[in-house]
Amino acid sequence: MRYLPLTNADREAMLADIGVGHIDELFADIPEKARLKDLLDLPKAMGELEVERLLSRMAGNNVSAGSVPFFVGAGAYRHHVPATVDHLIQRSEFLTSYTPYQPEITQGTLQYLFEFQTQVAWLTGMEVANASMYDGSTGTAEAVLMAHRVTRRNKAVLSGSLHPHYRDVVKTVSDMAGDEVVCLAADPAGKEDILAAIDDTVSCVVVQTPGVFGNLTDLTPIAEKAHAHGALLIAVFTEVVSLGLVEPPGKMGADIVVGEGQGIGNGLNFGGPYVGLFATKQKYLRQMPGRLCGETVDTEGKRGFVLTLSTREQHPPRQGDLQHLHQFRPVLPRLHHPHDAARRSWTDKAGGDLPRQRRTTRRRSGWRERRRGLERHLLQRVCDFRAGQCGGCDREAGGEGGARRRAVLAARPFCRAR
Repeated sequence: MRYLPLTNADREAMLADIGVGHIDELFADIPEKARLKDLLDLPKAMGELEVERLLSRMAGNNVSAGSVPFFVGAGAYRHHVPATVDHLIQRSEFLTSYTPYQPEITQGTLQYLFEFQTQVAWLTGMEVANASMYDGSTGTAEAVLMAHRVTRRNKAVLSGSLHPHYRDVVKTVSDMAGDEVVCLAADPAGKEDILAAIDDTVSCVVVQTPGVFGNLTDLTPIAEKAHAHGALLIAVFTEVVSLGLVEPPGKMGADIVVGEGQGIGNGLNFGGPYVGLFATKQKYLRQMPGRLCGETVDTEGKRGFVLTLSTREQHPPRQGDLQHLHQFRPVLPRLHHPHDAARRSWTDKAGGDLPRQRRTTRRRSGWRERRRGLERHLLQRVCDFRAGQCGGCDREAGGEGGARRRAVLAARPFCRAR
């Protein structure tokens, strides 16, 4: 059976409607010598079984991923994934059908994102991690943009140990933003003098360890030199499993740790995209792109999870927010700086003669200012219930007001009250 949507009568009616006698007249502008006279040199139609056998023979010419070694630094690895993983992630407790903007129906999604953030913070040795980026390369570019926002400079120094794909993405994004990038020469031996490239004009230094050539780098002296000049150290990794064997970048002074998370559960998928991991210090929390889940309690005192910080186009925009950032796809942002208008609307009175829309805008702006203040209050009260005391408010964990202060970030220390 041929699946053709038009009959001959349909074609004739269409040609008559546009005033053409034959379909060949539609190609009159194409030179005669450029027209195809015969059928393309392609195999004739085959049945399903024949096609399957043909493609299987063609696939047999490929090199199986399990038959060759994988080198640390390249960014794609074939690791064993236990069969129970697919079963667990499809359970109804964790597989919810909607994005996590309605916590009352997406507790499963929010919980595994919270636990995911906690694991990333532990692995990287950082205080806070977000709910993932698009992949390691775009995550690195976002880290550079974040460093520019923090330092108010626009010059990045890229180590010769950085993966060439990551370097190219950073250069492309920086070029579009008008920022400066200094790329050091490739360093197979791991002996580059990156300290000499750091001065008072540098916003950030980007170093990969293990590097693309497999070399480990001690980040401590680089972090000290960068901080002495007011710059940030961005530590990059392409094999997250390596962080289980080497010193975490956070313990060596890194300000931002970013990299590829494919090795902790994603298949090769012909090169990606995979999942980007992003962690930083808590003082840079408001400059970090992406979503961040937190733990809290409901009105009955039961443990629950919410999006503590989120940037999404379906939310009303707020001054100072990073809008449209990495909803698991590469959207390159610019910071929306705060306006004075919101602060003025909080202190001024909306006169009765103002249009209703303007009065409503002022009321909403005032609420945004109050809400921002409340969020700062919550985020500063990071509790360590294992120690039995709340470090943010100096009250005992079970004391008065403790339950109201459990809305915390997936960081270390972090609140694990059950």
